[in-house]
Amino acid sequence: MATAHDYIGDTFLNLTQQNRVKDAKEFCERVIAEAPGIEFRCMARLNLAQLYFHSIGDGVGVREVCMAALSELDENPNIIEQSKKVSSKGMKELYCELCAFMRDVAITFEEYKEYQTKKWKYRSSQEERTRTEHVEKTYQKEGVPWIENIMSHAGDYWQHEAFSQSAVYLSLALEYKRDLRISREDLNTHVLRFYPNAVANVISYNTNSCLNRKQEVRLDNYEFIATKAISRIKDCENSRIADLTVVENSVKVLNDFLSEIRNNRKIEKARGYKGIIPHPTNEEIGTAFPNQMEILKNAYLHIDETDSFSKTFGNPSPQMPQKKIPMGCMVFMMIVLLGVAGYYWYSALITKSHGALSWALAIVCTLLFLNSIVVVIMKRNK
Repeated sequence: MATAHDYIGDTFLNLTQQNRVKDAKEFCERVIAEAPGIEFRCMARLNLAQLYFHSIGDGVGVREVCMAALSELDENPNIIEQSKKVSSKGMKELYCELCAFMRDVAITFEEYKEYQTKKWKYRSSQEERTRTEHVEKTYQKEGVPWIENIMSHAGDYWQHEAFSQSAVYLSLALEYKRDLRISREDLNTHVLRFYPNAVANVISYNTNSCLNRKQEVRLDNYEFIATKAISRIKDCENSRIADLTVVENSVKVLNDFLSEIRNNRKIEKARGYKGIIPHPTNEEIGTAFPNQMEILKNAYLHIDETDSFSKTFGNPSPQMPQKKIPMGCMVFMMIVLLGVAGYYWYSALITKSHGALSWALAIVCTLLFLNSIVVVIMKRNK
């Protein structure tokens, strides 16, 4: 029985491993247009969704291809169980992965719940159900705006320097700004401030990966990412939903970045386009990279503003819960701090040994003990 690998082969993997993003995107689109059945079209769409999420940073693209695939599968439900080309297990896994992507890029709680429920038809876990209950409690029953979930994801990924994934959620905030009812202040101060830098990082990661492997770099493989981002940012100006100066500054960040890397397009100008599927030969790579390793050494941007981002949008999304310290450990730490503080207060006031050091350590341990009390009280009140 055929699999996605039998049909698509290693081409898509090779293209993504070489960071040939646009080539991989066009290859998937070609498979979707030419595939002989729904199964392979949907597999190609899943590959394309992964590319949008992990390499391009476009949440709107993820939504479009996953919705198209799920629409075909929902209109032909028998194909999941009765396909003659792909196993039933493989089709169920494909359906679940598409639903998981749609759940993760949902723009309303209702949409989130819809695709999570669809996924549970074939695959679920207690952890996932508990997480969904938490999401429902936060965003449905307590009325927390869904935009906070979107921005929490963006902030989490930003802090881990996963810029493509952060750009996915920032692009959703921009594209669906009215549906999400994002405030003008948050749009100006955070989305339009971080989105262009995230996109620039996406491009820099791909180009630097090519250079580090001494592989051909074709910048038109990545420029479309910035062009689409600029168009999305300019829409804020057209709709007058953001301040003009903020929009202009965001566009300038990307235009300046593109201008900088375009000045280093020696490889592409000398080589020209070699096609989507063929790989560069060792001989070609050798002639294309005479000491070019430093071309984009300064292009990878690091913006030291993660604190302001996370403070504005609160704790990480309930879809990615943080590990919690058990209450028993907290109590044990408090007992240890109390004992140490008592010892140094005794040394400072009674035996008067260690001099000023006893006073300093006694005060520090006491403050830490009091702080731990506040932490425990806050945890109990949640």
